[in-house]
Amino acid sequence: MIDTLSGGLWDDELLDPATCQAADLILPVGAWVNDADPGQNQRLKFIGTLMQHDFKNAHRATHPPLTKAGLTLETLTAWSDLADKEMTVMEKPMWFRFIYAWGRRRAKPGASTPPLPAKAPNPDYAPPPYPYFTVFDTPEQTRASFELRNKSKTFRAPPLPPALQH
Repeated sequence: MIDTLSGGLWDDELLDPATCQAADLILPVGAWVNDADPGQNQRLKFIGTLMQHDFKNAHRATHPPLTKAGLTLETLTAWSDLADKEMTVMEKPMWFRFIYAWGRRRAKPGASTPPLPAKAPNPDYAPPPYPYFTVFDTPEQTRASFELRNKSKTFRAPPLPPALQH
């Protein structure tokens, strides 16, 4: 799924490629990001604090299904303690990336989609742009971003738990 979302939906036969886009939203985990703009700095630190809090709760919520898959509670608790420590100490800044891809369904096979009605912008709501949100308009842009992100990765995916191995 990550490959599909990272590549966008331009090749999906049900979608009009003229309406397709993809995006990366990258959020800090922890209040470590600094920005020269005080409002943006406050927003980034708040987002980072919320993400850190959510991650500290979320990994412990996975304990019940992982014990059913064959991992021991002692192992999971040790991993969770290490994850909490890593997120608290923040020796290495952490980010979490959300991948988005969208497009509008064709009116009929091979046809374009009808235009959307015009929407007037709301002048009362104009937050500063989020600095770590990137929208891709073409498959080439998504591919270039994917390759740049992955060129330095040297790790392999961890093995499945024993109960999930076939």
